[in-house]
Amino acid sequence: MSIRSRIILALLLIGLLAMSFMAFQANQSLVAMRNQAVSDGQAALEEAGRQAIRDKALSVAAQLYLYLTLHPEIDLSDPAALESNPDLRALAVQPVGQTGYTAVHDDQGINHFHSSPTVVGVDLATMASSRPGFWEIVQRSLDGTAVEGYYGWLEPDNTMREKFMVIVPIQGTNLRVAATTYIDEFSQPGIATTRSLDQIASQARTRLLISGLTGAVFALLAAVILGVSLTNPLKRITDAAARVSEGDWSAIRPLKEKSELGILSRALHAMTVQMRTLFESLEEQVASRTKELSERTVQLEAAAQVAREAAGIRDVQTLLDESVRLVSDRFGYYHAGIYLTDDVGEYAILRATNSEGGRRLVANQHKVRLGDPGVVSYVASAGKPRVVFDVGADDIFVPNPELPETRSEMGLPLKLGERVIGVLDVQSNEVSSFAPEDISTLQILADQVALAVENAHLLTESQRALSELDRLYAQQTLQTWQKRLRDKGIAFRYTRMGIEPADATDLNSKLALQPGADDKDGHVLKVPIVVRGQDMGTLILRRDADQAVWSAEEAALVKGTIEQIGPALESARLLEEAQRRAAREQAVNVISTQVRGSVNLDAVLQNTVRELGKALGASRTFIRFGLQTQQPDLADAAPPDDRDHHPQSSREGV
Repeated sequence: MSIRSRIILALLLIGLLAMSFMAFQANQSLVAMRNQAVSDGQAALEEAGRQAIRDKALSVAAQLYLYLTLHPEIDLSDPAALESNPDLRALAVQPVGQTGYTAVHDDQGINHFHSSPTVVGVDLATMASSRPGFWEIVQRSLDGTAVEGYYGWLEPDNTMREKFMVIVPIQGTNLRVAATTYIDEFSQPGIATTRSLDQIASQARTRLLISGLTGAVFALLAAVILGVSLTNPLKRITDAAARVSEGDWSAIRPLKEKSELGILSRALHAMTVQMRTLFESLEEQVASRTKELSERTVQLEAAAQVAREAAGIRDVQTLLDESVRLVSDRFGYYHAGIYLTDDVGEYAILRATNSEGGRRLVANQHKVRLGDPGVVSYVASAGKPRVVFDVGADDIFVPNPELPETRSEMGLPLKLGERVIGVLDVQSNEVSSFAPEDISTLQILADQVALAVENAHLLTESQRALSELDRLYAQQTLQTWQKRLRDKGIAFRYTRMGIEPADATDLNSKLALQPGADDKDGHVLKVPIVVRGQDMGTLILRRDADQAVWSAEEAALVKGTIEQIGPALESARLLEEAQRRAAREQAVNVISTQVRGSVNLDAVLQNTVRELGKALGASRTFIRFGLQTQQPDLADAAPPDDRDHHPQSSREGV
């Protein structure tokens, strides 16, 4: 071989080695940049997916917390009542991503809400063996800690797919919200991009190999140029992908060139646009749900405020006026009125309203006959809500000249069980003004008003009954005291020698004072003794003429002391009556015991007459046992002879 050939061969080998080295370096750089771009894009997509799942779990937990706060009557310890609540079910089970969902379980691992009815009521601990990864995340959430993590899910085709789940507690309850879906739903665009990158890298390596065969120098130059031309755009794409992961959606710009880098840039740009659209759609959904929840919250607050204020209002008219005011303020309807049915159930009478026309109707004592056409009449008769979305297209609507602006109307029954006591009537000056949420919320408010009205009526009736019982008891007490004091009053006198009984009539004549009269010189102080509102006597305090007159402080002290005497006297009287009844019942029991212990007819009669005479203190007691056509007068009759065939016995009382 000639030297020229050797030089050419050496140069060629050097060129090939240089080109190969440069090609190797370019290939390594390409692979590294491709891996970095794929890794960053994949990480950004998965993080976005995880954040979307977290946001969904927190949103559902916040919605359930707000709903439970506004419904304190819901018993969380009753699984059946909890799981049958349609509002809770609608809030608890919501979609996550394309195939995911939210569910709710308690701190014992019992599932209460799930997209599949067969899972409701199931103890999740039973899945520990079949779904260990799933159960490990659920188990960590039972102590009230917010947890998240990945777990494998076996598909029907026996393939394993990875899911991501976030579990957060509902504040103030033993419930936890779980949000889960397949994580690869969010990484599908990244997989397509990876395939494009792999195809582009393969094509680039092929071109490098072909260029190397053309010659050492040209291969070297081509390798350098190609490496630089490929490296810079990929670096820019990698940097742009990193900025996208940080939230800069405009970082990736599509290249107009038809090369692989142009295809890659356009694919990444399309992926970014899809991701941006997805996130904006999610944000719009969250904003829409938040707005709906806010409006719903305002309405539920109005119903809760009616319940709170109704608890403190005892006057029915005040309660009705406040209720229509709240409906008008919180819901914005131009007319709201409350009708109450009369006692015979013939008319519904307008009792409260917020509009000017409604006030004129109240002033004219407007009422609706049950059974006549009209929304109010229908609701009061049927006990069911009725909504007229367009009064011009509904045959049941009856126009009222005092309310000419009405375009839609809704009537809701005020019910106690199955009994209708009235109607809540709201009217709007807009067509189709009532949403389903408005209807359900106003029905809650109507139920609160009905309960408050009934409570106010019951309170009034209870107060009236208590007043009547108090009056009758006071009258009975007065009669009892009058009977006791009819023959002779009770009086006591205190002197320096002590306390001694006194004659009430003689005492009054000696003092020359009548109850209620004042001593002119202030040496006599009289205070009435009151028992249940009735004057039963008088306390009279007298000082000698050389002593000081009674002061106001002394009079107040005496009056305060005497005010305690009335209840004490009544208690003493009741105790005496109870003791007399007890003694009488004891005597009856003793006599009954003695009589029941007798073994024959004569012994029964003898024990009876003896024990009655002893108990009653009679001087003589007679008993006669037998049939006779005429009742003799035992008061004048002599004791019968022992030879009489009728059993008898007598005993002188002690």
